[in-house]
Amino acid sequence: MIETLPVNDLTRQAIRRVRAHAERPEHWHEAGVGLPPDPTAFIARIGSYICIYSWRVADQKVQRYLSVCTRSPGDGPHAVIAFTLATMFGFTGGSGDEDVTTIPGEDWIISGDQSENGYGVAIIEQWISKVEIEAARAGARLS
Repeated sequence: MIETLPVNDLTRQAIRRVRAHAERPEHWHEAGVGLPPDPTAFIARIGSYICIYSWRVADQKVQRYLSVCTRSPGDGPHAVIAFTLATMFGFTGGSGDEDVTTIPGEDWIISGDQSENGYGVAIIEQWISKVEIEAARAGARLS
């Protein structure tokens, strides 16, 4: 069964809250290092999905990172839901119809995983442009 994605004001508000926190340079973290002990500011619960969003630093570059999992064991989220959420979290280059992203950006790095509890997870990453990095450092928002 394919779950639905609620695209409404509550969803947009949850994503704005997480992005506002995660995109601040003082909250960027090293790739391969877990989130802080209390990662709640990086988490958005949207419908039946749990989204963890952060900006990670690797090899002196910055990368968007999004993991999306369902709240019950089994398969991960449908690809279109994961792509749509990625777009809502600021990933660029995806395409589709209206509010639905059906095709990921060419530079998206997409993988899947299984959590230790048996939950399916979709992971999407994208290197961030220097313009976006400088805007974040200056406290500006591009999208």
